[in-house]
Amino acid sequence: MRRNPASKTKFKNNIRKATRKIKNVSFLIFLVASIFLSIGYFFIQPLIENSFIFAKGGIGQDFNSANKYTLLLVNKDSLDEVREVNMIVFDKLNKKIFDFYFNVDEESFIVDDRILGLRNSFRDSSNKEISQDEFVSYFERNFGIIIDLTMVLPPEEFAIYQKAVLGDLNLREIYDILKIDNLGRRNLLLMYSYSRGVSENFNKRINVTSSLQLDRELSSIFLDSDMGSEKKSIAIVNGTKINGLGKKTSRYVNNMGGRVVSLTSREVEIQQSSIIYKEYSQSLENLSKILGIQKIEKYNEENINLNPETVKADLVIILGNDFREAN
Repeated sequence: MRRNPASKTKFKNNIRKATRKIKNVSFLIFLVASIFLSIGYFFIQPLIENSFIFAKGGIGQDFNSANKYTLLLVNKDSLDEVREVNMIVFDKLNKKIFDFYFNVDEESFIVDDRILGLRNSFRDSSNKEISQDEFVSYFERNFGIIIDLTMVLPPEEFAIYQKAVLGDLNLREIYDILKIDNLGRRNLLLMYSYSRGVSENFNKRINVTSSLQLDRELSSIFLDSDMGSEKKSIAIVNGTKINGLGKKTSRYVNNMGGRVVSLTSREVEIQQSSIIYKEYSQSLENLSKILGIQKIEKYNEENINLNPETVKADLVIILGNDFREAN
């Protein structure tokens, strides 16, 4: 039986409609699969990276390595000018986040009676560009804080990374952040996941206006750290000719939750730094690691020649010329 022309046309139209539907459904499946693969890659790749790093035998300063984790986030443009600085402290003991904002144009920002300029801090006095490590050292010296992780990013990457570590990404931004290299996705994922679980009421933004204000905030945050909880009394002895080295070190210790009870200096220079202890403690271990002092000695009246008031402390940090050169 012959099919009339109208039936043929209707049949062909149905075939075209069915073909278009199949194409649309296929595209939709492809789109959904791509989105899920992108999200899966964001979450799974850090685990793969972590497995690989563990196989190599070390993970460096991982987000899970401390109950108080400090991230320094720097927005630097193509002219090496700093446009924005945030220091984020993740207080995992108390499920809180402290977001410190440093105004790089703040002329009244005073550190040790000096006006500190952050905007041009990636250049030295001769206008020569400095490295990221040198900048971190500069920041730590001036603000008395140990940084666990530093990210120096151009403006467009800075904005999305900042949102990520504070747990504020949408699906499109998760896809965008995958295109950025060298972000350290394991730490990024861990910070993102942590921040998503922190209530907005415990996410505090702090505008830093002075070193004194920053010291107060940090000492309060780190009060229940390992060092703060042990409440060891700490004495610092400056065995160098560098004025203010003991005071600067005291800021580090206090801002980590330590309790400095004595700050003195010696007339005779000491070559090698050391820490003297009466009982082994986590505070001793932390100070040795953070300050980079390898020599530790148990207190002994026969071979330790110190001021009687100084040795009353549980821990005595003696700063030598090697510490001066390293810092």
